[in-house]
Amino acid sequence: MATYGEGDQTVRRWDEATGQSFGEPIDVNGHRGKIHTLVTLPGRPARLTSGDKDGMLRVWDPLTGAEAGSLDLGGSVHDLAVGASGTLLAAGPGGLHAIDLGAGDP
Repeated sequence: MATYGEGDQTVRRWDEATGQSFGEPIDVNGHRGKIHTLVTLPGRPARLTSGDKDGMLRVWDPLTGAEAGSLDLGGSVHDLAVGASGTLLAAGPGGLHAIDLGAGDP
């Protein structure tokens, strides 16, 4: 499964093998504006994490679209990535933040 943001407050999923989208778009309206960045977190189950200028990181269940958690970074989230150990890396206020989601964050 792969995902992409629509540039509004929705995320679409597609099958990488067929190139076809599936399911309804996930409405990630927990953000106050357009999503700046989106990353799929590995694991079972996989999760999506989105960031926005509102300073919030939000974690989503990609199958149901339900929000699984959030964390306020206090300023615009510019980019997200997953480190080699599975740690979420968020570029935001004060530089780079490393967040271990396996430890219960956010």
